[in-house]
Amino acid sequence: MKKSIYTTILIVLINSLAVQAQISKLKKGLEKSGISLPANQTVSEEEVGNGLKEALNNGIEKGVQQLSLKDGYYKDEEETNKTIIDGWLHTGDEGEIDENGFLTITGRVKDIFKTSKGKYVAPSPIEMKLSANKNLEQICVVGDSIPQPIVLVVLSERGKGKNKEDLIASLTKTMQVINPKLDKHEKLHNIVVIAEDWTIENKLLTPTMKIKRNAIEKIYKSNYTSWYEGERVIFV
Repeated sequence: MKKSIYTTILIVLINSLAVQAQISKLKKGLEKSGISLPANQTVSEEEVGNGLKEALNNGIEKGVQQLSLKDGYYKDEEETNKTIIDGWLHTGDEGEIDENGFLTITGRVKDIFKTSKGKYVAPSPIEMKLSANKNLEQICVVGDSIPQPIVLVVLSERGKGKNKEDLIASLTKTMQVINPKLDKHEKLHNIVVIAEDWTIENKLLTPTMKIKRNAIEKIYKSNYTSWYEGERVIFV
């Protein structure tokens, strides 16, 4: 997860917690997600205001509503109406709230796709699990209009140094380990190893080294069905 995702949410949390006693509990929860608040950070009762209200839109997108929320974009009513709906700031962040009430940001709502079974899949959490395989450098889970997700990958230097048989064994093992941890509609059906690296130069990476999902999909989407019907591990 990228720390930049948390910037707006952290400001809101610091300025509008319901009670001072929640600060230490909040810090522990954020630290679990890789975020640390300054050690000397304090919040007075006057700063607390009416507190923070959070909601999940359609069970996924994080919404924020509180007194210090901006009224909108300056002289941009169209963008304001897209972002603030019924008083809720739609962050565009995909998140989950655990049993202790802690929020974990898991990706961006715009990355979610729908399979041909009508099930929505958030790719980011699955990609994070796949990244444990050090033979992989770049990972993109896709599945629009096919029954189950598949994953497109680019090998790391370590992976490129291995023979095909070892790679197939490694990637098959990765699917066997990860799939039982996923919901039924999220389980990976195939791994497709792409020969060409995704780079800034070929416009498949952003300057900050994030994959450009839309650009990758435009290149490979026409192959999804044939790949889905092929071997579990495919080299192209």
